[in-house]
Amino acid sequence: MLTEYDLIIIGGGSAGIGACLAAATAAPAASILLIERDRLLGGTSTTGGVHNWEPGIVSGFWHNSIAARLLACRSGCVGKTVQLVSTEQPMAFSDCCIDPYPSTLRRAGLSDLDWRRFQFDPEAMSEVMTALIHDRPNITVLTRTRFTKAVTIGRQITGIQAIKDRQTLQLSSKLYIDASADISLARASGCAYTTGQEAQSTHDEPSAPDIANDRVNAVSLTFRVTAKTQPGIDEIPEPYRHADLAGWPQANLPCNRPVSFVTQYPDGDYCFNMLPTMEGAEHLSLDPDEAYERCKARVYHYFQWLQKEKNMAGYRIRSISPRVGVRETWRLLARQILNERDLRAPFGTQTHFDEVIAFADHSIDIHGQSKPQSGLSKALEHPYGIPYRCLLPREIDNLLVACRGAGFSHLAASSCRLSRTMMSLGEAAGLAVAQCITRQLSPTEVDVKAIQEQLAIQQQIERIRQVYD
Repeated sequence: MLTEYDLIIIGGGSAGIGACLAAATAAPAASILLIERDRLLGGTSTTGGVHNWEPGIVSGFWHNSIAARLLACRSGCVGKTVQLVSTEQPMAFSDCCIDPYPSTLRRAGLSDLDWRRFQFDPEAMSEVMTALIHDRPNITVLTRTRFTKAVTIGRQITGIQAIKDRQTLQLSSKLYIDASADISLARASGCAYTTGQEAQSTHDEPSAPDIANDRVNAVSLTFRVTAKTQPGIDEIPEPYRHADLAGWPQANLPCNRPVSFVTQYPDGDYCFNMLPTMEGAEHLSLDPDEAYERCKARVYHYFQWLQKEKNMAGYRIRSISPRVGVRETWRLLARQILNERDLRAPFGTQTHFDEVIAFADHSIDIHGQSKPQSGLSKALEHPYGIPYRCLLPREIDNLLVACRGAGFSHLAASSCRLSRTMMSLGEAAGLAVAQCITRQLSPTEVDVKAIQEQLAIQQQIERIRQVYD
């Protein structure tokens, strides 16, 4: 039996939530289906273990609603860096503080100690996202549902298949948004894509390697620790006690161990983001379950080392994230590829700046051995824009791609991949689709100026110029 909708969104992470809420609000008569493979909504922000929003400029509006609800129920807090990484102490800590949420909305031009994050409980984040969606009766959500197949005719996706509870679902829609992070719908429908580091000559990126390679940003398996009444060294569980860790510690890192970025939960627990837990290329080469088990073994051995050597004997592991946090896999060869030159160009001069629908200012942030040319300056001096064309595939006309796998180079993706930026892209994609539904357009025909007006892009441009000019 075929079930039809006006819009189907694959992926209930930050981008999918932004797209869903924006489309449902702008086109309240449209029927919308959101498909998510996991139990929780939120993607990387929940099951992926990254339980904070990194500091940085944000476009759109839904992040404000989500943060306000989390603050109101004391499941979210603003975080302030209280310790930086050093050779002796390979951990940076960000503890809860009383600063207001808007203090988290800038990164470029500030020192590490001036950055502010938004830190939250993952279950509460998913509950807030779910509640916002349930407020809109035109949205149907299918969790624990896996997209498996796309059917295309010419330049159109005509239907998809998904599996829920071992039952195959036949679904169809006029329009689609791929917010799956791994661009699973775009790849299945025949869109061109790439992975790894491009050569310097591909996009004329000064910091790219001379020769292309298959390296991608490393992955992390985060874990939650809580204080215990009696200090001591915990036993490693038997399945992981004798794991082969050869080649994992890296001599170029402090203490020959990974570095952890540690954020405090509102209840006082800590989230450890171990950088890196596994090289990205190794993760892509393994079965997902095998990769997860290897990462889990590394978590247990690493935390025991922290207990023995770095004064963490007063804490124990409370939980390990159910999924590895992945920073990079496949990227769409979109109608425009955002690249390093766009990130570093004087504000307002980058390619297709007149079509910008979101902003970011995070540094070029690459973990593990996926290193660009030596001498890379990671920090950005000012924000940059992400144009609408980065969401448009070249081959399919009724699809938008709004996720970390949109039209970005390896270097650009390492900057703009963060959760709130993805929510901004999803919000813009949702508004574009709403326009398509109400005016009978394809995503390539939408009025980008109208989307910019809805997102108050021009006002944001003026504010950025006041700060950085």
